[in-house]
Amino acid sequence: MDCSKLLFEEKPLSNKPWYQMAINSSPRDTQPNELIIRSSFMLIAFINAFIATPIVSMVYTFRGDDYDGIFPLSYSIIMVPLLIFYTNNEGHYDKIVMIHQILTLVLPICLQYKLGGLIKSGAIFLASLLCPLGAAFFTTKKAALRWFVLYVIIFFGLFFLEYNYYTTDSSTSSSSSGIGSNNGHGNELILSPRECVFFFMN
Repeated sequence: MDCSKLLFEEKPLSNKPWYQMAINSSPRDTQPNELIIRSSFMLIAFINAFIATPIVSMVYTFRGDDYDGIFPLSYSIIMVPLLIFYTNNEGHYDKIVMIHQILTLVLPICLQYKLGGLIKSGAIFLASLLCPLGAAFFTTKKAALRWFVLYVIIFFGLFFLEYNYYTTDSSTSSSSSGIGSNNGHGNELILSPRECVFFFMN
């Protein structure tokens, strides 16, 4: 008996639980190729809900950040019941994808706001890029284009608001106390680290 054949022989896709989830949540006339794509989404959503987001949440919690871990954990809190309920009811695949897309887009924005902005959060908003990327694979072309346009609008909107906030804050503090200081040795200008950042940004 060839043991290597037993070890490396691929099991039928129909035996995979995420494939069964795709079948259960899809209309009966869904084509096999479409079911394969939907099963890939189910696998990604499963990994995110049960593994990835709980780990990220624990990292933020162990760092001692106040309630920051609730944002990534919210994905699991919402998606786990949906995956259990909707995957056992025919025709709810599109609802699962829609909620996944919304959470993937909104939660990093909320976390970035909680952490204090783009720079302080380490640009966590870039995680929202998974939203248009996921839409490109798991939705129609029109829907994917709409998600991408929405992402771009929100990205530049947040960047403009934060840049405007810091610029205004910097100009206000500069007008009240002056940019830099004279250390008593001629006209030498000493910039604080924060003023250096704005100097190079502008």
